[in-house]
Amino acid sequence: MKILILDDEESMNVWIGLGLKKKGYDVVTFTDPIEALEEVKKGEIGIFVSDVKMPKMDGIEFLKNCMQIDPSIKGILMTAYGSVDGVIEGFREGAVDFLIKPFSLEELFNRIKKLESVKPGKTNLKEENNFIFKSKVIADILKTVDNIAKIESTVIVYGETGTGKELIAKRIHNKSNRRNKKFISINCAALPENLLESELFGYKKGAFTGAYKDKTGLLEVASGGTFFLDEIGEMPLSLQAKLLRVIQEREIVPVGGHIPKKIDVRLIAATNKNLIKLIDKGEFREDLYYRLNVIPIRIPPLRERPDDIPELMKYFVKRYSSKFNINEPVIDDNILEKFTKYSWPGNVRELENIVERMVVMGVEGTLSTFWKSGKEREIKGLKEQEIELIKETLKKTGGNKKETAKILGIDYSTLYRKIKKYGIDV
Repeated sequence: MKILILDDEESMNVWIGLGLKKKGYDVVTFTDPIEALEEVKKGEIGIFVSDVKMPKMDGIEFLKNCMQIDPSIKGILMTAYGSVDGVIEGFREGAVDFLIKPFSLEELFNRIKKLESVKPGKTNLKEENNFIFKSKVIADILKTVDNIAKIESTVIVYGETGTGKELIAKRIHNKSNRRNKKFISINCAALPENLLESELFGYKKGAFTGAYKDKTGLLEVASGGTFFLDEIGEMPLSLQAKLLRVIQEREIVPVGGHIPKKIDVRLIAATNKNLIKLIDKGEFREDLYYRLNVIPIRIPPLRERPDDIPELMKYFVKRYSSKFNINEPVIDDNILEKFTKYSWPGNVRELENIVERMVVMGVEGTLSTFWKSGKEREIKGLKEQEIELIKETLKKTGGNKKETAKILGIDYSTLYRKIKKYGIDV
């Protein structure tokens, strides 16, 4: 198994690299995360060991990019800044292990041996394709998904943030004839226009300042597999025209290039916006809409399917108790009633984040307690709990809203709305 080591300190790379090579491993080392990602795209890396704190790109972002390129890759993160938040964020994004500096080479060897002994598909929470439900509406949606999976038509998934749109996309891929090829996703809202364009289509050497060599775009990397475009409603109009060409001609032109490249990908898009309204505003191309809207799938928000909440709670409690090696707490009637009545504006993602923190931050016995700070505090209701959690996280980050949203596992826009709604002083 080829192992990639990434640390901005060359001495750390040399120390780990030499130690692993002595054990017979094929090792490559990098100080630059961008160059390391190019190596990951070759499809030869089985495990990577990355520092978290790096100047160009932190380890969590590197992990996210790796998971987009190859969901089967196993990531070990190492940091001198051991904290619950760092551990939670790393595991949520797909890390399979965590090392706190300083550590011994023997400790690293043992972690790698453990990963090698685990069968594929069992190590990474992000690889699970479970849609936990009890409601009939979700059962009907999954039946539709399974029926259309082997049809090559373009699919668009509609739903609020946190409803599980990417899970649906992965299920389509895993049930399709492309399941043995790559599934790559990108969030159109997460990158500025020029970076999104180069990530999707790649670029030629000399296309712009800093383009020192050719870069393969993710659409080409995904050829033969499935490409998931999340938040398609946020894609700039100029790129919408290029995406239309991908759908119509099955080809791409890299930035700075002139010769089209043929690709073979199935496109799945998703949005939490009303695309018809965006078309009326001139913010979304009507021709692209009709090309994408061949098979529409709509996922209802969690508040419209309360029967699913107890099942999801059980699943997440078991999942994170096992992940963090914590005794599984009991879901008592008191907390179950509060969770069922709550409106869940962040949907399943919000439910998962809250249950995860309840499990990780010292809960014992039942879920009637949230976390310990000197003594156990009773849950005062989901609203009050949420306000307190936001306030404490903002305090930790020195008022940095972007970092706070990242730790809480919600979109920046969602955090901003909650701060305004609850009148939280920043």
